[in-house]
Amino acid sequence: MRYLAKGIVQKQSTEHILRINHFGSEFVLTGLRARLWLDARLNIAETDGKDFAEEKELRQLLKMELVEEVGPDAVDEYRALTHCVIVPAQHRGLSLPLAPVENNLLHWITGAGLRLTMAELVYLEEHKITPEAGWLGEENRQKLTEMIYTTDTIFDNILETQMEAAACRDRTVQAILALLRKKRILLL
Repeated sequence: MRYLAKGIVQKQSTEHILRINHFGSEFVLTGLRARLWLDARLNIAETDGKDFAEEKELRQLLKMELVEEVGPDAVDEYRALTHCVIVPAQHRGLSLPLAPVENNLLHWITGAGLRLTMAELVYLEEHKITPEAGWLGEENRQKLTEMIYTTDTIFDNILETQMEAAACRDRTVQAILALLRKKRILLL
């Protein structure tokens, strides 16, 4: 099984007891369950499916909504990320350099004035809309929302479906996963 971890590690965590906050609920993970969650914290992790104990613990993490299952294909990575809330991580000092697409996406994530979904981020990349002052901040969130959601995209899940076929989908997914690896974003 391929999967991504969701949630924020709390400061009270130790090497033996992992405390995860997920939308205001705190979960305590220990042992194998904690290791499986940590394996997928910064990238897509994979198990071979042969270890019954691992699979059982992963099913529990799925029930707790602390992991998102990822299918085998690139489109499955996009679909899994559409089920996650992408939030900026607290930046601490020096970090790895960002590619231009990663930098643009991070500016959108940190400055948009609202939480952008994976489909919205793909839309912005697909239409080559750069994170400029006129689109950023709380005062521009309505303008940004109206630009993304037109009569063609306003209906439930239409944008997610349209962006699934976008030419830049895989590049955007890989950039989001790179931001996760570089500890610049978190998934909830």
